[in-house]
This record gives sequence, C-alpha cells and structure tokens, in this order.
Amino acid sequence: MTVPGPILPTSTPAASPAAPAAGSPADLRSRLAAGRVHEVIHELWRASDPPVASGDAGEDGGPAARLIWLVQALASLRLGAAARRVLAARATAELDVPAIDAQLATLPDGRLDWDRFDRTLQENLVALAEHHPEVAARLGDADAVRERLRRLEPHRDAAGLVHVLRPADDASAGIWLGGFVDRRPERGFTAPVQGGTPERLLIAGVGTGRLVDRGMATTETASGAPPVQVHLLEPDLDAFAAWLALADRRAALVESRLIIAVGSDATDLWVRRMTDRTGLAVPDRVFCADPDTDLSPLADARATIVRRRTESIHEAVHDLARRWAAIGDADAAARIRPGATVIGFTSRYTTVLKHAMRDVARCFETLGYRFVLVEEPSEGEHLFAADIARRIAEEDAALVVVFNRLRPDSIPLFGPVPLLSIVLDPVDEI
Repeated sequence: MTVPGPILPTSTPAASPAAPAAGSPADLRSRLAAGRVHEVIHELWRASDPPVASGDAGEDGGPAARLIWLVQALASLRLGAAARRVLAARATAELDVPAIDAQLATLPDGRLDWDRFDRTLQENLVALAEHHPEVAARLGDADAVRERLRRLEPHRDAAGLVHVLRPADDASAGIWLGGFVDRRPERGFTAPVQGGTPERLLIAGVGTGRLVDRGMATTETASGAPPVQVHLLEPDLDAFAAWLALADRRAALVESRLIIAVGSDATDLWVRRMTDRTGLAVPDRVFCADPDTDLSPLADARATIVRRRTESIHEAVHDLARRWAAIGDADAAARIRPGATVIGFTSRYTTVLKHAMRDVARCFETLGYRFVLVEEPSEGEHLFAADIARRIAEEDAALVVVFNRLRPDSIPLFGPVPLLSIVLDPVDEI
C-alpha cells in the first residue's frame, strides 16, 4: 500500500517554469504554488475518477495522484472533514488509507452547525416574504427551509470562507453548491459601465458568497436616475435556502430592482415575467458563481425575450400606423380641438420633467382637452416602445406631447400621430 508523502503541507511546492498543459501534474503544482488552492480543489473534486488501478499512486497524474493532491489541498485549507470524506469515497486498497487518516486526524473538522445561522435566516425570510412573496411561497416557511438546510453541510476554510456541501446518498463525495471557488474576488467585483450607466446584470446561481450583494452595490445609480435591475435566477431551492442563512441579505432583498426567480423552472418563470412586465429591461451581462454552469439555456432564454419584444414593437407600430392611415392628414389636424385626448409621456425618475408635464396637462385641461399623462409603470421599470404605441391607440389620442428632442429610433413609435415636442433645454435662457 502507498502513502505518497506527508498529507499536511510542510512547504510551498515549486512552480513549473514553463506553462504546462491544463490539468497536467505540472499545471496542478503550478496553480497550487500560485495560491490558487480553491480553483484546484474545484477542478479535482468535480472530476469523476474511475477506480484507482494498481501502480496509479505515483506522479503520473492518474486518479490516485489527483486524489492525493485534492486531499493535500483540502488539508492546506484546514478542511479535515471534507478531506476525509473524499478520501473514503475515492480511495482503494492501493493507498494506505489508515495512515493518511492518521495525518488528517490532526486537522480541525471544518464543519459548522446550521443553528449558528438561524437568526440571520429568520431575518432574511421576513424580508423575503415582505418584498418577494411569490419567492417565499416557493421556498416554504421557516421549518421547511430548515429541513432543506439539514440536507446540506456548511464548511469554513482557513480563509474564513464558507462552502456548502450536499452529501451524496451513495458512496461519492457529494457536490459543492455553487462550486468550491474562492469568494474573495467578489470584493473587487465591478459591473461594466456603458454611457455612464451600469449595465443590467443577470446572476445565474447565488453561490454562497456575496456575488448578489456586490452586484447590487455596483449597479446603484445616482438619486433621480432610473434604477438598474439585477436579475437573480436560482434553480436549486436548497442552494437558495443556504444563501439566505449564511449572511444578512436584507439590503438586497428590500430593493424592488432585484428580480428573483427560483425553482427548477426558474428560467421559464423569468421568461414569462419578462414577457408580461415589458417595463423590465433585458439584462446586458451574465455573472455566475459556479464556473462550470452551462449558460447556454440563459442565452437562449434571453434571445427568446428579445425576439418576442421585437415582434411586439413591430406589431404595435404597424397597428397604430394602420389606424391612422384611415384618418388622413386633414382629419388628423381637425381632430385637435377641445374635447379631444392629448397624451403626454414623461419620466417618474426626473423631477423636472415630471412636474413640467403636469403643468402642460393643466394647460390643456384648462382649454377643454382630456389629458392622459403616462410614465413608467412602477419603480425600476421603463416605458416599453410597444406599450407607447399601444397606449396612443387605446386612448385614441389626437396629439402626443413629449419633452426635448426626439431620437431617430423613437420617431416610428408615434407613427403619423401629430406630435408636439417641447424643448426644455434653453428654457432658462428665455
């Protein structure tokens, strides 16, 4: 039987001078030497190794060698229970398991009890029920959530990071929720910015760290600016329960711009919500806690949403143009008289525009017109192009009022309807 040297680290392994092939023994040693321990553990743990064959325990990179490197990496993070678990699940008689276990016995266990997180869990569940009741209903009450947590094991490594393991029913080592990755880079998480506004984010999987919190913090906008949404999709309800237990999430949960979909049908649920709530902007970027997550279904879902919205815009603009084609220019001008409907579009996020449009409304109403003021349907949403065209048709508006210059891409939304564009920029100079 083979004991391949000491399991507990005695010195830092030397890095290979040349760039080795990915996944090779030299590559693994190089990454360990560079301090990328979490990355190596993630890669080796998820590997589905065949039973160890005789003579495989050397430095050839075979299953036994990779198992020893994995156990050593876990030991370097003081995760004794995890190291013993994977050793028991993957080792065979070719390795001297009792001798290795004897070395691992000196390590701290690393496992935590969920009871220590119960107060945080309770506070987060209250916020979730108040601000995201449909998500809370899917997750269940506090007792149901605790039952979910009992199926999981939290482990704290030497860096203070908590990783959550779902033990397997069979003899395998189990699965790390969100992947066994280093959460500390989330401290430097930055969302790309275009045109001075942070891009909208889609976070696929909550992980166990603060990816969601960082995403919310880096997409904050100045007072009065339209909020930037963060979309969170988590198909694993157990993982979502663990996320709620591990840290105070209330600052994120209370914000209406956090859009959450959970459950095995989370992606389909998100597509339906984005189809129904056209004021929610489509995310620009996708971030994921687990580097192994297949993001192609989300890319397909996003493409479906964009396609449906594009078709909706074309249909609404076409219907508006067809309605007005039957009226004719002369009749259109004649319709602008007291008693007709005037519709004005403004923004709830800009105080000046909002109040100025209300002044315009009072002026038209004083002259005997019916004025319909339209702004974003709710906090965090925008006016969707198709909804603008539909609203003009539904109100049978004789005149449309907007502020400032029209962008070329917005002109087709109003079709042939008479348009009054009030340019406010030079008002202070008049």
